[in-house]
Amino acid sequence: MGLSSGDKEVAKVAWEKILFYTDLSPGADLAFPFALGLASRNPTSHLFVVHVLPSPYRFYAEIVDSAMAAGLNPDVARLAEEELRSRYGQAVEGVGTSSFHVLVGVEGVELVRFVKRRDVEVLVLAASVAEAKMTPIGMSLRAFLAKRSPCPVVMVQPPREVSRRTRGQSSEKVVEMRDFKRRRKKA
Repeated sequence: MGLSSGDKEVAKVAWEKILFYTDLSPGADLAFPFALGLASRNPTSHLFVVHVLPSPYRFYAEIVDSAMAAGLNPDVARLAEEELRSRYGQAVEGVGTSSFHVLVGVEGVELVRFVKRRDVEVLVLAASVAEAKMTPIGMSLRAFLAKRSPCPVVMVQPPREVSRRTRGQSSEKVVEMRDFKRRRKKA
């Protein structure tokens, strides 16, 4: 199984701070091995495994501090963190360092805040997760991150069925968004 040119380009880079976003769906779980592979390329890497709970402040998600919102129901955040540890904890052992984080708010807003605060170098998520609509914003997570993310966003599409693959195709398809902010035209 060969890698496509986009896959090879992503594979060459040894990032130090990698964020893997999961919505705890089976589709998100399929993208985790790719994020783990990126983290294993650099022995000093840090893999952040992040999940975002919906904000109780539905209409004010961008202005309410997520720490304040998380304080409203710490049991829900604790259960979500336990779920992250049980799903991904064993796999990250021996691969650089890792940490598990549960944020509260609107997915895209909280991910961009986290990326900026922690100086994350690359954000990895499943393509199926990226296409989901964020509420109350109403745009897809992919579109939001393409517009506002300060770092590269790598969307991993799960492998197709073995019977449908032809020779030379990769088992995973990686799409990397390079232009993160629109360039304004000069007047």
